[in-house]
Amino acid sequence: MPILEKAFAKLFVNYISLDGGYQPIAFRALTNMPIITNKAEDLDDFRIINKADKNNHLISASCINTKHGLIAYHAYTVMSAHTLSDGTKLVRMRNPWGREAYTGPWCDDCGEWNDEYKKEVNYVNDKTDGIFFMPYELFVFCFPYYYVVIYDENLIQNR
Repeated sequence: MPILEKAFAKLFVNYISLDGGYQPIAFRALTNMPIITNKAEDLDDFRIINKADKNNHLISASCINTKHGLIAYHAYTVMSAHTLSDGTKLVRMRNPWGREAYTGPWCDDCGEWNDEYKKEVNYVNDKTDGIFFMPYELFVFCFPYYYVVIYDENLIQNR
């Protein structure tokens, strides 16, 4: 991995240029796939995230609000979107640093979870993996922009 990191830094002149970078630039450089920038506003975006997840597209989001332990100006991975049996919409997120600090609704230590809900989303309570769930409404507030890499095997094969 260090050689890849060095090559990527060289592509952008030096390591300093990589600090706090813009996610779509990194995605484009690493995958050469089209990237769509979306503004999270309504339930259509929940459907977009869900469809992108089902199609195995890469999704990330930029946090702008320090709330419930989230880190402002930090990129998070959007892993999946789920609708629970009671209609609650949740987004599964991951902090790439591998540490979970989220303390808001549907966090690991919250009372919202029951055995049925845990089964519906394949929930694992591991505070060291950086993975957490949050309600979609809070996602829209904290992550107003998200990015989808349109990964397509046909694009790779046609090069």
